[in-house]
Amino acid sequence: MQDQLPARSAEPLGPEGPAQGGTSHRPAGQYRTRVAISDTQRTRPAVVNHGVLAGHAHSSTDRTVCFVPEAGGVTSSLRSFSVRLKTPGDLRVAIDSVDFLARKLADCLDVRPTPHSQQARSRWLRWWADADMKLRELFAEDDLLIPLAQTAAEIRNLDIPAPAYEAPMLSFIIRERDVWVDRLDSAVVKLRRLEDFVSRPGRIVVLDTSAFHEFDRFWAANWARVADADPPHATAPGLPIRLVVPLVVVEELDAQKRHPSGKVREAARDILRHLRDLPRLSTDAFADVLSMNDRATVEILLDDLAHVRLPVNDAEIIDRAVDLRSLFPLNRRVILVSGDLSMQFRAEGAGLETRHVSRDVGGDDRAQKD
Repeated sequence: MQDQLPARSAEPLGPEGPAQGGTSHRPAGQYRTRVAISDTQRTRPAVVNHGVLAGHAHSSTDRTVCFVPEAGGVTSSLRSFSVRLKTPGDLRVAIDSVDFLARKLADCLDVRPTPHSQQARSRWLRWWADADMKLRELFAEDDLLIPLAQTAAEIRNLDIPAPAYEAPMLSFIIRERDVWVDRLDSAVVKLRRLEDFVSRPGRIVVLDTSAFHEFDRFWAANWARVADADPPHATAPGLPIRLVVPLVVVEELDAQKRHPSGKVREAARDILRHLRDLPRLSTDAFADVLSMNDRATVEILLDDLAHVRLPVNDAEIIDRAVDLRSLFPLNRRVILVSGDLSMQFRAEGAGLETRHVSRDVGGDDRAQKD
């Protein structure tokens, strides 16, 4: 029976159900391989164990095969892998599909007898054609697509018919296979961590900096009213509330401790002091989860190590909210809350649901005064 890519799930992740799924483990590679085509200097490649270059200079060849160590291993190249799904809530489909592509790539050269270099190249390129199409269907960003296409171009350009170059060519193709299996496995690990984040129940409320300043005491605000989290005429509490705070918002509050206005400085210090005092429920590379009360959590959305922020903080906050919107199925609402009208207009232009808050929705008796 022929393997097929997993079908798109008809049932997205619900608001309450936990996600399932294990992890995939394959050994990480230590070298990044590249092919450099040179018209001025001709070098004959010689490959030793595991495809590492042992350089011997000779003449009358058309290409140079070089193996370049990559600092930190190949997994470091996916630290900035952006997970923005084309179809909201297709996270499980993305996990299954990327894992399937990794297994297919790992198996495509594991045949007996060992394929010669031209067969290996054909197998690799056929896999790439299928993978490129599937990744384009899944992800809105090209963090995987562009480097994968560059690798495919390098392998396609390997055209050395002389028998003397059979071993270097085959070693290069196998090395690229191992590198990309490792990269795809790293992507699967990241997607599964995000699945844990998505599977937690609750109404998602993304806060910008102004939302904190609209209340004397944000921890006492009526967030259920802001987030529309209680069904009409309900006698019991509705959905849990997850206040998601991009890290750039915390940094803006930190900067406001040195604001020229004493009122702004005091408000920022008070907000940060109470954020710091909230008990921590859990933490991972994606979010730091704090308990605000028995119904609401504050989740500090952390940046990847290689995350490059947009130059304008408001645009960065909206961009992170758009990323979150793509992770959740459409039956899970994601609301951006702001006290700035311009922020609301920009967020709605990006396709987000918004709430504009003012000082009369705090739910406490100490509304801020201008």
